[in-house]
Amino acid sequence: MENYFCQKVDLRSRAAMVQFLTSHFRYNTMNSWNNSTSYANNVKVNRIIPREHQDQAYNLLEQEAVFHHIHVLFSEWAEQYHYRWHAGFNGRSGGYIVLYQGQAESPKSGPKSYCLECGQHNFKLVPPENPTPEQRLILLVHQNQTWRDAVIYENNEELIKNLGFEREAALAIFAAEKRKISQGAGEFSSSNKCGKCHAPARVNYETPPTRFNIFPVRSTDMGEDFHSEDWDMESLRDRVRLVQSFDQLCDQVRALFIAYCKDYRVEEVEVMVPQKRKILKPVEV
Repeated sequence: MENYFCQKVDLRSRAAMVQFLTSHFRYNTMNSWNNSTSYANNVKVNRIIPREHQDQAYNLLEQEAVFHHIHVLFSEWAEQYHYRWHAGFNGRSGGYIVLYQGQAESPKSGPKSYCLECGQHNFKLVPPENPTPEQRLILLVHQNQTWRDAVIYENNEELIKNLGFEREAALAIFAAEKRKISQGAGEFSSSNKCGKCHAPARVNYETPPTRFNIFPVRSTDMGEDFHSEDWDMESLRDRVRLVQSFDQLCDQVRALFIAYCKDYRVEEVEVMVPQKRKILKPVEV
């Protein structure tokens, strides 16, 4: 991968590091009127994509799969910095990648599954493909959470007995599962169907993803005096390495986009969308 944004900096030289940081391109973290800027790179198609691929690149701007891949790169990069730093698009047409400050969180609630086709998160678990007898009882709880345990048993008594459970054992499983749900263990959906693309391709996370906050109103090093005593040599090196890493991430995005231009073409296909309509039908007598 060629270096388009990333450049070498002499980390032994204070002057070289200060020059790199103060001359780096910057852009708004929110809006121009917000007067908050951070390190950034211009990634507009006519700026970074070779002329022979630009028509294809403009077509790719409408493809969700491409940007899903890019956001995976962003997420993996942020994880390296424990989500204290993030990269994101900004500008009216999303033509700039900006370095943002952030903070990681670990809430009990969060996405429990995701779609392998489109990447959509879902806050419910995918049910087991071949549930055990006990898991089948647990699924009854998730399908009928508003019912009292005794009602769940009465309405499914024959099934529960066929699974080998007596009434008291089944009620104990129901109660235990409801406690887990109340403690944020997660609920099961009825199938693995994705709510966005409708593909039967949802799977559960082995480890739920870390939640995080991004602070777009915060500037980074805006008007900073790198000659002050607060910036010793090691602090300067750390900041230069961070910005170099950010620039390298932008180079990865550029290389990914060019690879899509070379390896794929955008075709227009006709998609039939089912619709529900109300029609008149004669009354059967």
